[in-house]
Amino acid sequence: MLDYLPAPIEEEIEIQVPEKLVCLFDSYHPSSSLDYYRYFALHGGRGGAKSRSIGAALVALGQAFPLRILCAREIQNSIKESVKRLLDDEIERQGASSFYQSNDKRIWAPSNGTEFIFEGLHRNYDKIKSYEGIDICWVEEAHTCSQESIDVLEPTIRKPGSMLWYSWNPRNIHDAIQLQFCSPDGPPPLTKLIEINYKDNPWFPEVLRIQMEHTKKKDFKKYLHIWEGQPVGEGGNDVFPMEYIQAAVDVVLPDAGRYSAGLDVADEGGDTNVLTISKGPCVKLIEEWAEGNTTQTARRAYNLLRQRGLNQLNFDSIGVGAGIKGEFWSLNSLGFAITAIGVNVGEAPSDDQWEPGVMCKEMFLNLKAELYFRLRRKLEKTYEYHVEGVDHDPGELLSIPNDPKLIMEMAQIKFEIMENGKTKIESKKQMAARGVKSPNKLDSLILAKAKATGLAYFGAI
Repeated sequence: MLDYLPAPIEEEIEIQVPEKLVCLFDSYHPSSSLDYYRYFALHGGRGGAKSRSIGAALVALGQAFPLRILCAREIQNSIKESVKRLLDDEIERQGASSFYQSNDKRIWAPSNGTEFIFEGLHRNYDKIKSYEGIDICWVEEAHTCSQESIDVLEPTIRKPGSMLWYSWNPRNIHDAIQLQFCSPDGPPPLTKLIEINYKDNPWFPEVLRIQMEHTKKKDFKKYLHIWEGQPVGEGGNDVFPMEYIQAAVDVVLPDAGRYSAGLDVADEGGDTNVLTISKGPCVKLIEEWAEGNTTQTARRAYNLLRQRGLNQLNFDSIGVGAGIKGEFWSLNSLGFAITAIGVNVGEAPSDDQWEPGVMCKEMFLNLKAELYFRLRRKLEKTYEYHVEGVDHDPGELLSIPNDPKLIMEMAQIKFEIMENGKTKIESKKQMAARGVKSPNKLDSLILAKAKATGLAYFGAI
């Protein structure tokens, strides 16, 4: 709850917004400063009060400062499709009807010059480019915006201290707004990124709560998308369904069991090295770094393992990773021996039985596909345990951290069934053709969970 007193109003007004969004009311600065955010990016599921809170903040700020505010969306065929009604309601709620005037096209304040303008972005580029002196631009339902619309809009909002406020319910991991603010590379500079869901809204309506709980019970994947704001993949043959991934994020599991570690070694170019350490079903550490040759990578991984008393490591032995074993052989002369085991995922699957009557060599094209689907099986059982209440052995489950890059990598991986009936994971070349980067964190996790790793443990982690 926020007690906010706009300059022209003598009586204190109580404005109810979730705690996460109180910052909106103190966001505007007439010129840029050290505390200045160019972008406010609000994303999440339904019921988080994103639109209502933004409307309340803009109406309040418009009374305190003379602002020119552009309210935009991708498609606006008429003023009825805009947020004008929401703002009119908020003006009345704040008792500011005598301060603002409103007609069927715009809202303005005669006393200080504040003005609200409403426009659609799609195929309206010349008009959007013509706007000058915009202080704040609010783009509602930004998940529908094309990259072209965003590219036209953002250079137009160029007044010193001007801001772009985006609000959206995530739809697809490849939507332009999702890639701009929630990609593994992180958001643009000067961004305040806020995830807000119904759980953050103390005034979440009971009628929506009933609907939410029904959806959660009936269709958990749909619940995650609508109410938790989780974007969906492209559909098709996803190795890791999003509902499986989300069920494993920060799930509380007993961390009894042995330690395991996996190192994915960077290829040439902008690739990264990743070391993952887990204990039993719980991932304890995901360390990523870009710099360094094979020697430097081995030394850094060795030190991280030695600090934690782990004496065995699985590493990717294909390509540049092949040199890791020799480096570890040299490092072991320092007095702490770590066994580095090379894993070539291009080799044939194991001789194990995948399910009754079906061998892994009959099921999968190579070891890579087998390891990926072994991880999928852990995630599936975690979903059954966490969501459906199935009693599984904790050692067969998996708890992963809320790491956006890892989650996105998992959600993007595809597989295909070949003519011979074997399962194949798409190649990195195929991923690159879809604009998907190498899944380094995921590959490191795959290696850490590869069969027959069980690391001795001599100290506290």
